[in-house]
Amino acid sequence: YGQTGSGKTFTVSQMLPAYMEALLQFAAEDAERYTTAVTVECCQLYLESVYDLLDPSAGELQLREFPDTGVFVRGITEIE
Repeated sequence: YGQTGSGKTFTVSQMLPAYMEALLQFAAEDAERYTTAVTVECCQLYLESVYDLLDPSAGELQLREFPDTGVFVRGITEIE
């Protein structure tokens, strides 16, 4: 959340690769003891609309909520 042009997207685009590298490194360190699966979804909330950043052609997506599992984005791309 923040003012237009304040660098939110730039900051996230710089941080995300570093976070993913650290996560995968952490999983690799215990690869002999554990099986790890990493699933990634990436969305943008803009003007009360949700967009899939991994598949921009998907158009506007919808938020849904189930009482037992919580909030999710219907139709978002998942990469495992």
